[in-house]
Amino acid sequence: MQIVERTYEVGTSVKGIYHGQPYRGVVTYARPHTMNQSYMHHIALDQPLTVYGATRSPGECIIVAVWEPTPKGNTIEAAA
Repeated sequence: MQIVERTYEVGTSVKGIYHGQPYRGVVTYARPHTMNQSYMHHIALDQPLTVYGATRSPGECIIVAVWEPTPKGNTIEAAA
């Protein structure tokens, strides 16, 4: 099987949607998941992000997965 969405290397600037909220940041760690067919991206945020009433500050990380065979709601793409 092949990953449908693209994976990103450490240091890549990315943007996307995380639990319905837009985000921007930089990939700090990326690896295949050990228990399923996803690829995990740890992203240090460029700006505050509030999800379910909790706010993450710039520099804090979120984890965005790329799933096979289809995305599961969160998105990631290269930032221009």
